[in-house]
Amino acid sequence: MKIPKSDLELIDFIIINSNYTFQEPKDQESFNVRKVFSDYDINIDFGDTEPNEKEDNIFNFFIKVEINNCEKPLPGYSIFCEGVGLFKISNLKSLNEQIANNLLKISPLSICINNMRSYIMNITTYYPFGKFVLPSVDINNLIKAKIRQQE
Repeated sequence: MKIPKSDLELIDFIIINSNYTFQEPKDQESFNVRKVFSDYDINIDFGDTEPNEKEDNIFNFFIKVEINNCEKPLPGYSIFCEGVGLFKISNLKSLNEQIANNLLKISPLSICINNMRSYIMNITTYYPFGKFVLPSVDINNLIKAKIRQQE
């Protein structure tokens, strides 16, 4: 099936900062990697810039992911990474408000989370406990939490 093109185009996604530490578990015999992975504290923050009309409505969408990156991390991985997606939106002025809002806020966030998921999965493949897969994210609740935080 031929795909219909979106008015939102991902031009590029880059990692601008990444940091990793490893804390060996004290009791390796009873250590359950999958259980510990599921207990990790995961935080995501994000922000964007306004589309620049002079540059074909190009805008940036920033994302930061922290996994087990806290004062007392659990054994295994502690990961911090930041990335930025460069997007272009076509026909912005002709789109209705709801569609434009989805293309400016929800879709870029989802795309950037998926890019971060791929990045984290790829780099952790080489780490001692194998790949870590960023779990599925409730985008709507994440956006609502961000709005509450900004108020």
